[in-house]
Amino acid sequence: MNSLILVRFGEIWTKGHNREDFINQLVKNLKLVGKKPKVLRTRILIEGELEKIAKIPGVESASEGKLIPRDIKKLKNEAKKILGDAKTFAVRTKRVDKSYEYKSMEMNQLIGDYLSQFSKVDLTNPEKIIGIEVLQNGFFVFDKTIRGPGGLPVGVSGKCVALVSSGIDSAVATWMMMRRGCLPIIVHMDIHNSKKAFKQIFNKLKEYHPKMKAYIVPFGNIVSKYKLQTRSWCLICKRLMLRIAEEIADREGAEAIIMGDSLGQVASQTIHNMKIIEKATKLILFKPLIGLNKNEIIDYAKRIGTFELAEDFKCPFVPKKPTTHGKLKMVKRIEEEIPIEIIVKEAVKSAEIVH
Repeated sequence: MNSLILVRFGEIWTKGHNREDFINQLVKNLKLVGKKPKVLRTRILIEGELEKIAKIPGVESASEGKLIPRDIKKLKNEAKKILGDAKTFAVRTKRVDKSYEYKSMEMNQLIGDYLSQFSKVDLTNPEKIIGIEVLQNGFFVFDKTIRGPGGLPVGVSGKCVALVSSGIDSAVATWMMMRRGCLPIIVHMDIHNSKKAFKQIFNKLKEYHPKMKAYIVPFGNIVSKYKLQTRSWCLICKRLMLRIAEEIADREGAEAIIMGDSLGQVASQTIHNMKIIEKATKLILFKPLIGLNKNEIIDYAKRIGTFELAEDFKCPFVPKKPTTHGKLKMVKRIEEEIPIEIIVKEAVKSAEIVH
């Protein structure tokens, strides 16, 4: 059953003349998980499930509650219902409509005095927090709030291809760029029959924006035909992935590629090797994890719900001693021995598309 949800947004409000476009995009995205949205300056009221609505990028926080008329007597009655059998409480008011006659502290005092005949005030660690927001069209009363991702609504920054494995890092990188307004076209390079784990991760990412699609490329089957014995093979593989991603980006009208690189984490993620890999594409590369360590990335993965779904695997193509300081000339020479254009076209043609 749908409840009435109050949505708050923060960064969007700092925008200038295009603020309305950002709000409209957020409303459009919220309609994917809720219905009957109504914009009230810095708030949006919408019917839906709190947990689903609170996951949409652009939402700072969301509260489930009830909208009542601006009537103090009715407000007291509603606050008493929320209080229930709680032994201690606190009242916290926010005036969205600054023209209302009572200030926030006065509202807290007014409702708190009334409730104190039923329970005890505890401003430090209350059993029940009764929230009140003074809106233009009434009081919104609530006791449950969930933090949202914040940032910008998906779609305002255009499309990006996101290279997402069945591991931890790339899903977090994709989620981070979704918070910056990117609509990701997911591309999964299936190296070791990882489709099942990947699809679980993909479905979790879709909770943050339900309208996404993914290309699952049978990368392992294709590349295994051409594998060469060289310490630079990881660089060649990564360059192939970028070329495939670029081909899909052209099809989808995407302008950048999202990667889950963290500086120094593996051999292919040294500054020198990343420079060689990046030269395989003309598109912008977004690497939001570049300065994070593994524990920080894991914390984000736990927050968004992908950590438990990730697989810990060793790529079968990794050389025994992969180079940390490859040479571009050597990589290009090796690439001349494999039909790169054929590999790219075969990869895209054979990709499974899922929604």
